[in-house]
Amino acid sequence: MTAGALPAGFEDATAPVKDIEMHYVQGGSGDPLVIIHGGWDCWWAWREIIPTLAERRTVILPALRGLAQTSKPAGGYDGDNVGDDVYQLLRQLGHERFALVGHDWGGLAAYALAAQHPDAVERLAIFEMVIPGTGILEQAIIPAPNGAYLWHFGLHSVPDIPELLIEGHLREYMKWFFTAGAARDDAVSDESLNRYVELYSQPGAIPAFLAYYRSFWTHGEQVRAHMTNRLAMPVLAYGGAASIGAGVEACMRMLADDVQGGVISDCGHWVAEEQPAVVLELLEAFLGNDRPHVQRGTGA
Repeated sequence: MTAGALPAGFEDATAPVKDIEMHYVQGGSGDPLVIIHGGWDCWWAWREIIPTLAERRTVILPALRGLAQTSKPAGGYDGDNVGDDVYQLLRQLGHERFALVGHDWGGLAAYALAAQHPDAVERLAIFEMVIPGTGILEQAIIPAPNGAYLWHFGLHSVPDIPELLIEGHLREYMKWFFTAGAARDDAVSDESLNRYVELYSQPGAIPAFLAYYRSFWTHGEQVRAHMTNRLAMPVLAYGGAASIGAGVEACMRMLADDVQGGVISDCGHWVAEEQPAVVLELLEAFLGNDRPHVQRGTGA
């Protein structure tokens, strides 16, 4: 199974990491840059961005434990372990220090990796994720009028029921998130949706995806323990105006000392698919030690 044709110069591979077989895509040359996807998607979301980044860096896109094409064990989905999975892969590949990007649950994994192995992370970029344990996400999952809250965190954490409801309706369920979470209904193409549905139709894929939500309070406990040692590396933190918005920067300022961030206009949760040119500009400026010059907007 493939998530789509790889960009020129990229290849995919699998490596044994602890108790999993970890899939990753890699291309380019130079200093390593690691990009970690979120729930429901995979490396494919970054397809328009990574060819340019690979002109100056070795770009590595691992698939998280249980997600996309990585194997799906019964346990081990707490943030610290998931972050360490990625760190162990990078050590196997011979990289002791690297820049790190995370989106959605990949943002939690990226933060957890950086908190546990700070000397390994040159720079950290977080897109569209508020880290559990800071209190911001905990507030956002409390019921609010008109369903204006992150209701799926509660549903996805309940044993058995989500599987029962999603089974047989995966495409419709995923399409709701790719539509409701975006700035425009067509922001995530049918081609992308088809690929993601194929990936998450694999045996064990939905329970593995839900395990990230079922580990929510463990994530929070781990993060609160890490907060006593704030991150020192430069951090980039951006949200989409139609989604988390300024909350990403606010969250990372609770966890790190050197944070630059803002809001991406005309963008929702799926930043790499909705605004690839802006995300690329932000990353190139951040990795090149320059401040970005993009339209930031005013938040959601």
